[in-house]
Amino acid sequence: MTVKDQLILNLLALGVGNRVEAGPALLSQQIDWRALIDQTMRWGLDALAFDGVQALYERWPELTGELDASLGEIKFEWLGLTLQAEQDYEAYRRTLQHLAAFYQEEGIPMLLLKGYGLSLDYPVPQHRPTGDIDIYLYGEWERADRALAEKRGVRIDSSHHHHTVFTFEGRTVENHYDILNVYSRASSRRLEAVLKEKANEGWREISVEGSILRLPGADFNALFLLRHAASHFASVDINLRQLLDWLLFVRHHGHEVDWPWLYGIFRRENMDRFANILHAIGVRYLGFDPSVFPAIETDAALVDRVLAEILHPSYQDQEDGTLLHSLWVKPTRWWHNRWKHRLCFSDSLLSTFLHNLHSKFLKPSHFLR
Repeated sequence: MTVKDQLILNLLALGVGNRVEAGPALLSQQIDWRALIDQTMRWGLDALAFDGVQALYERWPELTGELDASLGEIKFEWLGLTLQAEQDYEAYRRTLQHLAAFYQEEGIPMLLLKGYGLSLDYPVPQHRPTGDIDIYLYGEWERADRALAEKRGVRIDSSHHHHTVFTFEGRTVENHYDILNVYSRASSRRLEAVLKEKANEGWREISVEGSILRLPGADFNALFLLRHAASHFASVDINLRQLLDWLLFVRHHGHEVDWPWLYGIFRRENMDRFANILHAIGVRYLGFDPSVFPAIETDAALVDRVLAEILHPSYQDQEDGTLLHSLWVKPTRWWHNRWKHRLCFSDSLLSTFLHNLHSKFLKPSHFLR
């Protein structure tokens, strides 16, 4: 792990309110702040890392002179990026308000997945990146899409497997008719049935400027968030933002989760060790209290391998939009990542390959994605 990696982890730990001891010692190293900011920007965590810098000033005031000299003018540029993130968050929040208001008028309940609900678990919600808007409309997705097209002139993209896609006030919205991509692997069909049942339980409503948003219950979120992270990790990659989403969710809502029920599913679907590894990274490298987590992985080498893969994915080639390149990248990456698949899923490699191949033929445009 590089000095830059260590400092990023320390700043993020401080940014979410955790205690770390290594921060001051790292300042004695030569720090390329520009490279550090660029990396955190790629993950959408530059504002949270800036919170960590502010915490350095507050916790170790005797380092003020050293920090000022090290950061120089880049500190003010970083502050500007943080203010931009806050403005983007407010714009995102207004879009959510307007979308929820539209569905309210149509009498359609809207369950908000990930995104805004997760931001509320951060010390400064505005410092979590915004991204797309993911929603689940309890089987009313066709009526909802038709209403948007007819009343707002919104163009609906139906080329995806488990959601439609449209742009609303400049934001990409994924309207899920299936919560998971049930075509990707057999286990996803089993979990889909559980999630659709849990979508009706434990949810809570919050008001955003008078518009009602429905946020998932803790059991739904715990299963959905970990499965979503596992799917991305095994197929391509995840970054520190997705890791922090999970860790902060557990810190804030773990007392609401039925852990025996959840770990029963995790063990059945071979997801329990992946969860425990994320917990171990949180404790060892991000300063989380171990008492927050129901179980923690003890294999230090495996924990470090997963963290290294999160920080610097070992397979770097990306699709370039051409068919021939995609036909090379996808199977090569899939084979390279087979160790991650075995860590995250109960499905065999052959079964997963055949399911994914079938899904591509159902939606041929996904050969390029």
